[in-house]
Amino acid sequence: MAGISLVAMAVGPVGSAGAALPNVTIASPLDGSVSNNQTPFFSGLAEEGASAVTLTIYEGPNTAGRVIRESSTLLLLDGTWSIEVEEPLADGTYTVQATQRNLAAEVGSSAPVTFTVDTSPPTVTMKQPESPSDDATPSFTGTASDTTPVTVRIHSGTTTSGTVVSTATAAGTGAGWSSSDASPALPSGEYTALATQASSLGNPPGRSNPVTFAVTPTPAVTVPPSAPPATETIEVVSPTLLLMQPFPVVRIAGTENAHGVKLKLLEVQQMPAGARITVLCKGRGCPIKSAIRVAVAGKRGVAPVEFRRFERSLPSGLTLEILVSKPGEIGKYTRFMVRRGKLPKRVDMCLEPASRKPLVCPSS
Repeated sequence: MAGISLVAMAVGPVGSAGAALPNVTIASPLDGSVSNNQTPFFSGLAEEGASAVTLTIYEGPNTAGRVIRESSTLLLLDGTWSIEVEEPLADGTYTVQATQRNLAAEVGSSAPVTFTVDTSPPTVTMKQPESPSDDATPSFTGTASDTTPVTVRIHSGTTTSGTVVSTATAAGTGAGWSSSDASPALPSGEYTALATQASSLGNPPGRSNPVTFAVTPTPAVTVPPSAPPATETIEVVSPTLLLMQPFPVVRIAGTENAHGVKLKLLEVQQMPAGARITVLCKGRGCPIKSAIRVAVAGKRGVAPVEFRRFERSLPSGLTLEILVSKPGEIGKYTRFMVRRGKLPKRVDMCLEPASRKPLVCPSS
């Protein structure tokens, strides 16, 4: 009996105290990210052979907040896990943490990840310009919460139901903005201006309060020329190109390894129906050279488009270009470069209509 008792005591430490805590991580969403997706997708890595992964969602910017959701999921074969929220989250800031138990019931925890859900339009204000004024090309100032361009449309008359007769534009800064001079110049009369800003998240656009003002230009004194001019200059105004609405969001998530990056997610969402998504792969080690999809509207709107052929290990030196285009509209361009010994570099720009040429996003 004494021999049996000693064997029983020796078995205990091998299964409990000798077991390492599971290494569990969260790869998506990114810490500090902002999205209008009320049913976000969570994914990460965990230990194979351990228990299911439990994801806890806390209210607020840390894990001290109230627990509002808790879900569990089994691992996939390659040690990845994923959970998608079924009930929509309200606008606000949340913190998530993933946990997993080993065979000894000891808990390993991921680093907490904080993200924000925002479905509201940008907040836009505009100050009252001087009125009456002899400035036929007035500029405007105000505030706007997003970083997309601000457009001021000037309507004839005392309401915004009048015809748009002039516009002014400003770069979005996430705070104060100051527009260019209105073009074309305004003749004498009353006008109503309204500032708008598209949402970078694909939410409805933000609109300022309308402001009404009067223009009373000072009559110009014209001196007849001694001879007719030799040439005549004609100003040609090109039609203004608009940003694609809603403006697409490109989601890329993965983990760095010794040879490059193991890509876990390549997805484009929040684009209009009919948008064409092209992924180009350049460099050695591309799983495929290109892939093309077209966004399709369903009963629940336009579904995200995921490119699973690229969700694998990508070597350093490889570059992905993601182009989202639609005829007659400025699209989205994203370049993702896998670098040796460094974190990947991502560049987001706009896309010139009817081409594959990236350009700086316009301020108009």
